[in-house]
Order: sequence, then structure tokens, then C-alpha cells
Amino acid sequence: MPSGAMAATGPAAGGSITVGSAVDIINFDPYAQTINSLILLKNLNAWLVDYDENLRPIPSALESFQIAPDRTSVTLRIRPDVTFHSGKKMAVDDVVFAFERALDPKRGFNLAAATNDLVAAVKATTQSDVVLTLKQPTSSTLVTDLLVGQPVLDHSKNDAA
Repeated sequence: MPSGAMAATGPAAGGSITVGSAVDIINFDPYAQTINSLILLKNLNAWLVDYDENLRPIPSALESFQIAPDRTSVTLRIRPDVTFHSGKKMAVDDVVFAFERALDPKRGFNLAAATNDLVAAVKATTQSDVVLTLKQPTSSTLVTDLLVGQPVLDHSKNDAA
């Protein structure tokens, strides 16, 4: 294919991709992640925060996150340029849905315990900000670990029940 041909045509709808893995991926639900599926799932979904090569937290699907000085809340500012595979732009409703699902013991799977231990409430406060109210003052390490493990899905394409 000539250089630049893909860029000129843009993304294609449909199709397939073949990925090799040393282990079977038995579930593509990022809320039921396992160590074996996490690397693949990190490439298929939006995630709020990643760690860089020096284990410093860096925003991924977020523009920024700010832990309050009293460590009882976190303000998440979403990036305006995140687009889901469905073509929908990520919105604060998607982030709120993501945390509400993680808080639900029946749908949060292995994210439910940690999320319920730390998060008291989640609320969109503007078109670009979501505030997590924490149950108690919480260390920045626990907050960033929570954000690193939190996927964000297009809530309009996911069953809320």
C-alpha cells in the first residue's frame, strides 16, 4: 500500500482484527478484567488514567484529575477528543455510568469492592467535570490506583440493568 494511503481514506467500518495471546481471553467485559485480559482490554476501551514508565499517573481519557487538598474528593476533567468505537464522543455521562456500574456489586464484578470502599458518590458538575466524593480522606496512591483500573464505556451501548 502506498505511504499515507490509510490516512487519506480514514477509518473503515466493520472488518476484523486478529490478535495473538498466550492465554485465552474468556471475557471482554472490562469490569471482569483479569491479569491475562487486562493488556488486551486496555487497547479496546477508554481508561481514565495510566502509569508512565516511572509509575507516575498520567491522564489517559482525562484531561486532568485533581485530588482536593482535604483528600475527600477528586475532580475528573474529561478530554474533549475521546471517541468510542461507536463513533460517539465520550461525555461526562459515560464517566458517571462507569463509576455507577463499578459501584454496583452485581455489575461491577472485580471493581466493585475497591470502588465501594473508596467512593461515596459520583456526580457530573459541568459538561466536562465529574466529581468523586470519597468516603474518607484517601491517599493519592489509592485514588490513582482506582482511576487506573477504571474503564469507561459508551453508556448508550451498554445495558444499565
